[in-house]
Order: sequence, then C-alpha cells, then structure tokens
Amino acid sequence: MLKSFSKSILPYFDYQNCLSTVISYGVHKKANQLCPYCLQKSSYIRFFWDFKISQVCPIHKCNLINRCPRCKQTIRWSRPGVVKCKCDFDFRHSPTTTATDIQLNFAFYLYGYLGQVEYLNAIKAIYSEDNPVFDLSFRMFSRLTYFFESYIKVYWKHQKDTDMIIHTKPELFSFEELVFNLFKDWQQNIRQFLQWYESILEPRYYPLKVVNYLVNFLVEFSTFFSTHSPMSIWLERYLVDLLSRYNIKQIKIILQDLDNLFVEIFNLKEVNDWLPELKQKRESFVELNLAKLISLSNKVKYVSISDSHSPELIISCNIYPDY
Repeated sequence: MLKSFSKSILPYFDYQNCLSTVISYGVHKKANQLCPYCLQKSSYIRFFWDFKISQVCPIHKCNLINRCPRCKQTIRWSRPGVVKCKCDFDFRHSPTTTATDIQLNFAFYLYGYLGQVEYLNAIKAIYSEDNPVFDLSFRMFSRLTYFFESYIKVYWKHQKDTDMIIHTKPELFSFEELVFNLFKDWQQNIRQFLQWYESILEPRYYPLKVVNYLVNFLVEFSTFFSTHSPMSIWLERYLVDLLSRYNIKQIKIILQDLDNLFVEIFNLKEVNDWLPELKQKRESFVELNLAKLISLSNKVKYVSISDSHSPELIISCNIYPDY
C-alpha cells in the first residue's frame, strides 16, 4: 500500500523523509481512528488515519473519532467490519466535533507534505506562498517543534489567564499545531512571543543574563533557516536591535587558526559592512550573518553592561582547517 501510494507523489516532495518523520510520531497498531463522513462515502480505512499525528479529516473539517459512541471502547482493528463495532454500532452514524482553524491549518500542511498537493496549495493560500515555514522540510519542522516545546510549556505556566499567540488549553492542540500556528502572521506572532519571553526573564535575572538567554534563543531559532530566508533576515534584525537596547555598542571578533590570530572590534550598527570582511578570512564562512557567527563560536562573552563605558559582545571562534 505504501509503495503504490508513494508513486502518486509529485517528484519535488521529499516523500520518504516526510513519511519517516510522520511515522516517528507513532502509528496506530492495535487501535484505529476514523472519519464517519469518509466511511459514509466509501467503507475503507484511509492511509492518513493510521498516524497518531493525524487527528483531523481536512475533507470534512472534523476531528477523527477513536472510540465507539455507544460502548465507549477504543475502536480496534479486531472488529466485525470496517464500519462495525463489536457492540454492533455503525461508525458511519458517529457524531463528530468540528476541527478548529488551528487544527485544520496543520492538517492541510501535513497532508500537503504527504503528497496531497491540493491541501498544500490551500494552506499556502492561507499563510501566503512566501511564508518561511514552507522553506522547511517536514523533518526540520518537527525539530523546530521540539525546540519550541519547552518554551510553550513555560508560556502555559505564565499565561494561564490570557489568550495571546499560544492558546492556553494544551489538551486541545498538539505542539505541532501550536508551532505551525505561530507562522500565521509570523512577524507579529514571533515578535510578541519574544517580548513575552523577555518580560518573564527581566524580573528574574540581571541584564547580561537576560541578553544571553534571548540571544541563545534567537541564534538557535535562526539555525533552522537559511541566511537568506525571510525568517533569518527578520531574526537578524531583531538580534541587532536587542543588543542595541541592552547598550551593547561593539563586537569583538577573535578568529584563531593554526597559524594566525585575527582580533578586531567592530561597531554593532555597521554589522552589514564588516561581515563580508569576515567571510574572506575563512572559506567556510559562507552565507554568514551575526546569528550564524555566534552559533559557530566556541566562546561568547558579554562585557558588563553596567560597568563598561564601551560594552562589547566578544565572539571567539577557532577556525581550524577542514580535512
């Protein structure tokens, strides 16, 4: 079945990587989930229902069911028929709940990356064709979700009574659905998320520590995207503005290889002028921006903001030759 299905996928889909990532979330082996409306149309089990990450039918915009409404038992593979429960209830008559926009948008995205082109086109029309989330493979999106997961848990802890960019009822949505929803109106949502994160750090830590946490978040977030991605460009701008707000005026770059030591101090505001100079110091510094430079560094130090007349961000990199 999988083999025959994959033949219908258009060539530009990284189908095998997407499928293996989807499978890694789990497959229903003993139990099953169903769409009653799909069964009314044709009584067979759909491919997508097997995956635990798939919880919505994008065709009928409803949540899949996994329990019999009469006997309340889990719908299992070992039953009298595709549409029949052991209690003789016909699943085609099961009531359903309407999926939310957040759930449907992610379902369109998931089905699209599993080869259903019409759903990918639909979600691109909703999110816009040039949305940076579509620059990611599904595997990379899955890793991005894992990166955001701990931050979302903290958000729920501190935002119990507000409904801002991440809904506060975790039992209703998966982390994948919530992260994907961040990319709708992504500039506004990411900015609000960063402002929230900064607001919970400031009362707890001294300024240098706050900067460190925020820079680490921005740098790691940017590693999921190419340096020319709209997201990377936006995050780079936010990173520079952040350092400026915390009165970091200069950046000291220390590059050391086997024979040479390069040390120079640059003005933060001129970052776009001196980054090309660094590219010439090392062939592997391709597509370089400030976030990537920090991610490549083996040491990052912030000179005391309160004590120094010329606060600095010191970035030290060992650039030994590639072998």
